Amino acid sequence: MKNKKESNIKTIYKWLRSDKGKRYSFFIFYIFFFIFVFIFLAFTNSSQDEFQDSNNTDTNINNKQEVTSSLPFNTSNLENNNYTFKYQVLKNDKKKEYLGEKQTNLIKISNDTGTYEYKYRNGNLIENIELDEYYQLFDIYTIKRIIKNSKYEYKQEYNDGRIIYSYLIKNGDLANFLEIENYKQDDLHNEIKIETNNKNQVYEITFDIINLINNSSNLDDKDTTYKIIITYGDIDE
Repeated sequence: MKNKKESNIKTIYKWLRSDKGKRYSFFIFYIFFFIFVFIFLAFTNSSQDEFQDSNNTDTNINNKQEVTSSLPFNTSNLENNNYTFKYQVLKNDKKKEYLGEKQTNLIKISNDTGTYEYKYRNGNLIENIELDEYYQLFDIYTIKRIIKNSKYEYKQEYNDGRIIYSYLIKNGDLANFLEIENYKQDDLHNEIKIETNNKNQVYEITFDIINLINNSSNLDDKDTTYKIIITYGDIDE
């Protein structure tokens, strides 16, 4: 067996040394060269993909931690579950009250005039023109974005574990979220208060938007009060 292998090697060597072998040796060299390069690149790309997947995993974890820790209170109970809520509009000495219900990708708002549905499309809550009550505030994700664009003022803690966080947001910033196009003074502030329970979960949010309302109205008679109060109720976990 050993002699046969040596004989085959010598035969191949003699053929490569021949004129015909020399003509083909150039092509044989490049065939083996390209095979080597292909194997090398395949191994390199595989290693890079594994490294990139590891980086992406770390990035996703970091982003999740950043979202979770970017606000001093917890909203995950409202983001991950269905729940009911009460939506009140206090204007001067009048009050309008709605009952809301969040069901996966649908929010229902009801009062004595009927029930109105708001659906999510591509992660955004779609307007229902039948009811004009700043529908953007039905959505906890929009509320989070509003708060992140606000200035933190202070927090007030109570013995029973409740905390109230106070924020200020400029007319111009809030008008963008509420899709109000015409207002006079950009730098006036509106107050937002977030009340949490003893688990630091959001229980109630109050938007005092009197400055924005009065500056977006063409009427000479200005409102004295304009608040929107959202109180979150039963949560299906």
